[in-house]
Amino acid sequence: MTLITGDNHDPFFVSMNAGAQAAAQELGVTVDWQGPQQYDSTLQIPIVSAVAAAQPDFVFISPTDGQALIAPLKALGEAGIPVMTLDSDVNDTSARLGNITSDNLLGGKQAADALAKLLGEKGEVAVLNEQPGVTTTDLRQQGFEQQIATYPGIKYLGVGRDKDDVNGAAATASALLAKNPDLNGFFATDTANGAGAANAVQTSGRDVKVVAFDAEPEEVTALKLGHIQTLIVQKAYDFGQLAVRNAVAYLNGDKLAIPPEILESYVIATKENVDSPEVKQYLYQAQ
Repeated sequence: MTLITGDNHDPFFVSMNAGAQAAAQELGVTVDWQGPQQYDSTLQIPIVSAVAAAQPDFVFISPTDGQALIAPLKALGEAGIPVMTLDSDVNDTSARLGNITSDNLLGGKQAADALAKLLGEKGEVAVLNEQPGVTTTDLRQQGFEQQIATYPGIKYLGVGRDKDDVNGAAATASALLAKNPDLNGFFATDTANGAGAANAVQTSGRDVKVVAFDAEPEEVTALKLGHIQTLIVQKAYDFGQLAVRNAVAYLNGDKLAIPPEILESYVIATKENVDSPEVKQYLYQAQ
């Protein structure tokens, strides 16, 4: 079996692969992990094509673009290779058997509630997000916008976009802070934006609260230092482990082993609980 992630180094994907390898060892199968150097559909698609030519028994993939990966995934299916998406998904769900992801709409709503609580339900907030087209972060932003609108004392300033890198996210956050002197809260939809927001807030010297998705080492350090107040942590390890177990059951004849969608819950990490066993087990692995 082959696991194709959004890139080949992000701790979220490292943790996902660790779960997949643990299940593979337990069940006596092999999982080959591949991914591009950067989170970019133009770099991921050639990997999918090469994997199709190698004819694995099953493919797991975290699509880097909900539209651009539809045709490559359909090509896998036409070659007789079953496909499951992990974390992100494609817009045409007929291109895959099932998807394991977090409830991203709910996660965005939880982030809004956490940020509103930190601000005493008063202030001005903004979202930091990558470019549109990634199903997970699109839904997180949507959920946040829906929920933050229920707080009359909070003004939503909109979204700042970047190319999903820490430096770009920091620059976007800094520009928003400079333009909006009363901005006192950020929701960062993923790791790069979380780290970027934390860096920008430190540089500004202002009291700005940050709620971010994920739990990569840089974010966890920022949480412990008080530069990020809350992390919405996905169960990346469980994604990989469950995917392999379900795929093996499917290949062994249980065609109901892969439902159309499995929505995982979150762990909410704060400075106070981040070192507890319940939270620590889900912090992402660097290698």
